[in-house]
Amino acid sequence: MPWLQSFMEVDLDSVPMPEAEYLQPGWQTNHHQSHTRQEFEGWNANLQEIQRRCREEQYAPEDFRKLAQHEDPRERALAESYHHFYEPLDKGDAIRMSWDEDKQIFNVDNGNTRLWVAKHAGLRHIPAYVSAQDGPTMASLREQGDHVAGDERPRPYVPVWEKLRSTRDLTPRRELTATGERSTSINEHRDDLPDHQIQRER
Repeated sequence: MPWLQSFMEVDLDSVPMPEAEYLQPGWQTNHHQSHTRQEFEGWNANLQEIQRRCREEQYAPEDFRKLAQHEDPRERALAESYHHFYEPLDKGDAIRMSWDEDKQIFNVDNGNTRLWVAKHAGLRHIPAYVSAQDGPTMASLREQGDHVAGDERPRPYVPVWEKLRSTRDLTPRRELTATGERSTSINEHRDDLPDHQIQRER
């Protein structure tokens, strides 16, 4: 049976510290040498600021997007980090995890270095693309993440790949609802749609 996938806030207490055998003490680049430690720590610090503004100033997604045109480079960097975590151009760039029902933990499929930095910095939650075996499990994971995140998250929110797909794909899809599956058109997508059922990526 296909796994369910959904973008949500994840409780980092349910994510073991990534095995960072490739991140030796004093590491300066990630395993793929595509980004520096300074970049990762900068994104993480900006994520903390994003969470603070959501909590204390009720920032919404459009508020962070507007910062991309700000005259202050620090504000533009915040907008860049918002897109990095919440609106990557492709879901393949997002942090991805799958839920292990037996161990009751998340397995990390993509984003080990970002998670390593976040956990070392003491973050309590982080946005990620989650895979789970069934609807009740997915709902429970979302509830847990939302409880930990509280007001420290931008909302309403729909991943950018969903928005892009809604403009180019008008074919029916199968959508998971409380009463079962129903067929719908992609262009009906709204911010409050339930998790939809798609094939798990490997």
